[in-house]
Amino acid sequence: MEANFERVKTGQTVQQTLMWFMFTVTIGWLVGDTLSRLIFGVVGQSPEDEAWPFVLMLHGVLGMAATSAGICAVRGDRTKAGRMPELLTSTAIGALLGFFYVGSLTDNNPKLAMAGSAIAAGLTVVARLRWHNRLMAIAIATTGVVATYGFAFLLGTTAIACLSGQVWGIGLLLGLLSILYVGLTIEAIGLVLKSIRCAVGTSFRGANLTHAKFDGARLRNADFSGAVGFWER
Repeated sequence: MEANFERVKTGQTVQQTLMWFMFTVTIGWLVGDTLSRLIFGVVGQSPEDEAWPFVLMLHGVLGMAATSAGICAVRGDRTKAGRMPELLTSTAIGALLGFFYVGSLTDNNPKLAMAGSAIAAGLTVVARLRWHNRLMAIAIATTGVVATYGFAFLLGTTAIACLSGQVWGIGLLLGLLSILYVGLTIEAIGLVLKSIRCAVGTSFRGANLTHAKFDGARLRNADFSGAVGFWER
């Protein structure tokens, strides 16, 4: 029997849109809580402090995540080459999450924390290479927002500390960089909203549509991956 989808309108329901927003808020809160704890933990540290290597590590890893997220948001490139910034963002955030949680569970043991960071980064790479669905795209875009804003805040606090110590050159440079990453945060928010708008609302995944009728149909936010017959018309 032929399926009749004439003049059908596909897309997201209000419930589906709210679900994506709740998912985004949850991911943002979880990652944001972790990064805020890491950032406030290094505020006020100086090169003379024992924890200074971890301060530099946080700047480097978070900076990589924020820069990659900013590139991804500005380019909006979904090609294979364009996915590399996404991979760097997710890997860096995974490393920071692993470092924080393993460190917290092992009474801040630096060796175990670093091991946890490496393992979490590796697992994140495997997950990103294995799954390319919209859920993963929204999660990475959301972590990108948190990363860019967190790095902007970290640069801003460092700039204020430098300016207070009358280290004018470095302070002004870090201040300008902080403003730049605030701008990238705004771009990253736009990418999250775009990812939510493009999320699948109606699924024809794996369906047999060889004789289905779609005359006059408005097909938006629909998944036809693995469907038989539709693209052969």
